[in-house]
Amino acid sequence: MTGETMGPDRKLCAFAIVIAISSTAFIMNMLLFFNAFNDIRSWKPDADEYSAYVKRFDDVGRYLSQHETMSYISDVGLGLTLQGNKEYNYGFNLAQYALAPRILVSGASEKLIIGDFVDLTNIDKADDKVDVALVKDFGHGVILFEKKK
Repeated sequence: MTGETMGPDRKLCAFAIVIAISSTAFIMNMLLFFNAFNDIRSWKPDADEYSAYVKRFDDVGRYLSQHETMSYISDVGLGLTLQGNKEYNYGFNLAQYALAPRILVSGASEKLIIGDFVDLTNIDKADDKVDVALVKDFGHGVILFEKKK
């Protein structure tokens, strides 16, 4: 094949393969996008559940400055439960709403860290996953940690 050029049939075949692969990838991405969009659009929290979740963070809001930036961890996000990203994102978004105008960052990058625990037995396990010290326990699975240096 040294110095040979591709014939018109081979060029057409290569072009058809590229189009087929591109089309398939495009269709798969669109299906994933619309599936995620429908999940978001169909999510309507129960008013009582929503209010109870936000109420859990009332004391945190009174304890911290309104200009605070803090991290958010949960037993879901630390892999301490079988729940997945959907539950973690749900908790993170509601916590961000409840603590506004404070800024919440996913993960454990900030000095102050809000822990949101569904299973209270996981609170002690958080220190094994993230090097933190307990600052204040607000009850109902809401904990304020400080990152150890």
